[in-house]
Amino acid sequence: MARIAVHGEKLRMKMKTSRLRFCAWLVLLLSLTAPMQALAQGGSEKAAAEALFQQARKLLRKGNTKTACAKFAASQELDPSVGTLLFLGDCYEKLGRVASAWAAFGEAGSLAQNKGDRRKKIANLRAIALKPRVTQLTLNVAEANRQFEGFAVRRDGIELPLAAWGTPLPLDARTYTFEASARGQKTWSRDVVIEDGGDTVVVDVPKLESAQDSGSGKLVEGGTGTTPVAKEGMSTMAVAGLATGGVGVVSMIVGGVFGGLAKSANDESLEPANCSTENLCSQAGLDLREQAQSRATISTVTFIIGGVLAAGGATLFVLSSSSDAEGESAPAAGAGAWRLGASVAPGGAGLSFRRTW
Repeated sequence: MARIAVHGEKLRMKMKTSRLRFCAWLVLLLSLTAPMQALAQGGSEKAAAEALFQQARKLLRKGNTKTACAKFAASQELDPSVGTLLFLGDCYEKLGRVASAWAAFGEAGSLAQNKGDRRKKIANLRAIALKPRVTQLTLNVAEANRQFEGFAVRRDGIELPLAAWGTPLPLDARTYTFEASARGQKTWSRDVVIEDGGDTVVVDVPKLESAQDSGSGKLVEGGTGTTPVAKEGMSTMAVAGLATGGVGVVSMIVGGVFGGLAKSANDESLEPANCSTENLCSQAGLDLREQAQSRATISTVTFIIGGVLAAGGATLFVLSSSSDAEGESAPAAGAGAWRLGASVAPGGAGLSFRRTW
């Protein structure tokens, strides 16, 4: 029995030793495989970065600068290097993006210093040469805006972090759109044109107005209270004058047309076939004379009305000009108001003006 117990104990020890050896081999295998996978992945990214770099150089030689810059940037993202940054900075400068070129040369200088690369001097010299041409923008945000819920400032739709407020930021030369918004407040917006030249542009973001404020126009004090300032453009009286005058001119034209038709009908009635004498006419001649008289009446009435309306329109326009000159933006309480009246009678037509208080 003792021998059996000893044999069992030895068997258990061997099994335990085997398990430990298996685990050790597994750990060793995994430790060797992981660096190989990382190396393979890194090698793939380096290969892609090199391919993009070579394509960018070819495009740059062909004059396709914009696409070349994009490929240099993609290569740099996959595999950062001093050489790619130098080419990227040169590409940006050719494209006119001075601030981006300056930033690329500055990053190349820092990377070269960390790696002990002798191209550090070249990168620094390129950055120093561009520095005087770089324009910077400082965003001054009113402190009161911080109390608003969800307050944010965006440049071309991209939110700017708090750290960017009040800090001079280098920008390429072009037009940028700045917006500030918050919950329950009106959105503030402004377009800013940046030009190269080394200037410092300051953009002030004012305190946002409440969205509940209607504020359709400026308010000026006067009379018994505040009166909204009239919007720019012609007053109601001026518009009415132009409309009235236009109708009058059209009426005069219509009157002239009917006058011509009346003369034509009268001349036709005097032909021998219609009227042998002034008072001896056939039925056709009589119809032509009656038609001529009817058209003549219409011509006279419409021409008179047209003349009256044209004169009235001109008067209204003149009165509106004088009212604007006096600064009348809206009729106040107790002020006089002009009234236009027109009348047409068998003997003629008339136009009258009245002012009430």
